[in-house]
Amino acid sequence: MGDKEIVKTLLVEDEQIAMEAYETIIKALEIESKYSFAIEKAYNCQEANTLIEDAMKSQAYDLVLLDIRIPAYKNGNLLSGEAIGVKIKTTMPLSKIIIFTQYKDPYVLDNLYFHVKPESLLIKNEINSSMLKGAIKDVLDGKLINSQQVTQMMCKQARFGKRIDKKHRQLLYELAHGAKMKDLPDVLKVSRSSIERMRNDLKIIFNVVGESDRNLIMAAKKKGFL
Repeated sequence: MGDKEIVKTLLVEDEQIAMEAYETIIKALEIESKYSFAIEKAYNCQEANTLIEDAMKSQAYDLVLLDIRIPAYKNGNLLSGEAIGVKIKTTMPLSKIIIFTQYKDPYVLDNLYFHVKPESLLIKNEINSSMLKGAIKDVLDGKLINSQQVTQMMCKQARFGKRIDKKHRQLLYELAHGAKMKDLPDVLKVSRSSIERMRNDLKIIFNVVGESDRNLIMAAKKKGFL
């Protein structure tokens, strides 16, 4: 144990069973590798933010395993796992991130790569314990590794002209929680015309027709942006 390389690790996952599974796999990897993992856990954006803030004051994370769909922290303006990933890459650029997602849509994958730039992106229902152990070892060795489905889709897809940024996500979040258009300029700190432009962007991205926001919200949820 004394000769092993200590890897400060953050696990961010809202499902207890999945969290326990990841921890078990990491402990098994510890036995058969040169690494010893010092694990911290967060089940939502707020808990993750607290741990990240503490790490910024002491020691950055070496490795982060991050689920994209976790409960938001509105007061901290962190509405998804993607926002957590962006914060980690911004404040601790040497941290290596493995992202888990259940979504296979090429647009979702492109958005994640563009904003977070993770070392690994894995489809949840595709990975098993040996694949995850291999991904962790490869990422710690400085390699980029993705699951097979991700690699295939990223190779086939065209680059997208529009992407969903932080303000787009805030708009989606507020609409999904019943905010009125007349109140959004004060909430989002942008002009009414900017809100209309973002709303139209989202409708184009999600291929939604009409003035109702209900279909927009449903489309965003289906693709994993809410």
